[in-house]
Amino acid sequence: MIERIAILQPDNKEKISNIVKESLKNDDFTNKITENNLSIPLKEAREKFEKEYLTIQLKKFNGNISKTANFVGMERSALHRKLKGLGIKEFN
Repeated sequence: MIERIAILQPDNKEKISNIVKESLKNDDFTNKITENNLSIPLKEAREKFEKEYLTIQLKKFNGNISKTANFVGMERSALHRKLKGLGIKEFN
């Protein structure tokens, strides 16, 4: 996800830095980075990260897709597609 944000917004290093810092503040998020998780293929690790990251952000913004998309640096429609692809149900 962070890689994607960097590609989509290469000139916005401050926003990328804030996203990483915000994610790392969440103990549940940091505890999920274990040696066991580091032994899986990159694609699977990226999907797990994206799913966890987006779930946390959706909760943070009470399921508001527009606010979540703005925060993570994605278009709303792209976020909808990503959520569907990861099997994340939208919060109401």
